Amino acid sequence: MLQASPFLFQKILNLFYHMLYCITTMIYQIFLIFAVQKNNLDL
Repeated sequence: MLQASPFLFQKILNLFYHMLYCITTMIYQIFLIFAVQKNNLDL
């Protein structure tokens, strides 16, 4: 059986948070681009 060490769990958790942060940043940047384009069309 593989013993799950707290250190390994912490590394996986950190990697998961890093991926979540990257995905959230990408979605936010895409949202900003669409918002700017929509505002430019309105003006």
